[in-house]
Amino acid sequence: MKMFMKRKIGMNIATIFTIVLVLNLLFGGICTKYCVNFYYNKYMQTDTGTGLTFFSFAIVGLFIGEVTIPVSVITYLIVRPLW
Repeated sequence: MKMFMKRKIGMNIATIFTIVLVLNLLFGGICTKYCVNFYYNKYMQTDTGTGLTFFSFAIVGLFIGEVTIPVSVITYLIVRPLW
């Protein structure tokens, strides 16, 4: 009977992967949107932004979030005060 009981050891790998995926979508999307809108507004001399939705930035941030997260931190701390 014990072999049919479900053991609760902790979080399994699927739960951890889902948490990492959701955090990557969230932070990657936020940082990608910030970087694209910041540099678009600076180079195009507008204050309107790109007009794209957060969902599109989240999908792009899923793939390039590893680059845009540090770039957005550098942009916020170094580039923005100097510009």
